[in-house]
Amino acid sequence: MTSEEFLKEVLSSPLCPDNFEEIYKEFRKYQKITMDTLIEFHRVCEKSNIEYELAYGSLLGAIRDNGQIPWDYDIDVFVAFKDKERLIETLKKELDDKYYFYCPEVNQKCRHVIMRLAPKGYRSEALHVDVFYYVGTPNSVEERKLHIEQIKRTAHTRYCKLVNCKEEAGGNVKKYIRLMLDKMKYSMKKIEDLKNEYEKLCQMYPIDKSDYLVSADVFADWYEFPRILFEETELFHTVDGTFRIPKQYAELLTLVYKDYMNIPDLDTRIREVMTHFNYLKFMENA
Repeated sequence: MTSEEFLKEVLSSPLCPDNFEEIYKEFRKYQKITMDTLIEFHRVCEKSNIEYELAYGSLLGAIRDNGQIPWDYDIDVFVAFKDKERLIETLKKELDDKYYFYCPEVNQKCRHVIMRLAPKGYRSEALHVDVFYYVGTPNSVEERKLHIEQIKRTAHTRYCKLVNCKEEAGGNVKKYIRLMLDKMKYSMKKIEDLKNEYEKLCQMYPIDKSDYLVSADVFADWYEFPRILFEETELFHTVDGTFRIPKQYAELLTLVYKDYMNIPDLDTRIREVMTHFNYLKFMENA
């Protein structure tokens, strides 16, 4: 589905919010900013032979919608954890000065273990390309579950210690209270210890000897990806640009979304736009 088709569907529906056409026009500007950031990331990776592939909703949008999902703006990519240091050094040298990247390796106060690329003039919490690192896991089912839980717990503890509760809650009082309670729970943990533990966990099992790979962050327990889904990529052309996708994209999308060509009901799509838009406006004023 294209953005034009989506907008037309909303405007002709009784579910259409007030001023939606103007809201969506501004939302599309945010979408273009993040897409331009992805285009720059792709350029750097291709020039330096760093393997990456579109992930999650970005892969879904490329395949189903031939570009960005019309009601989403976030962009996700996968990079192997073993390539993390090379990626960081390459971005330091090659990234266009209109953009910056944010991760624990360049800022010790970074709350997340992933990397975010963002356009200068915007906060990385709001407009970004999320770079998720995938790692190997034990082939034993029980050992794998334990390993995944350790990665998730380490990443979550760092997040709780360093997150700005007020900004992250975005005005949601219940979320703010929950974040504050978690922050107090992990107050005695040391960031340097968490960093060392995280690095050790991510390097423990080589990718090429693992049956399953996971995203090395707070979402580690969401999916266990068969290694074959990450073994080969190919260039894929969309209306927004050309990007790398896994050759076995159908299997990956089926694992994550099941019937991935299905389009959510209109009410869900409208609420997603409005939620994203309100958050982006909140972050502008935070």
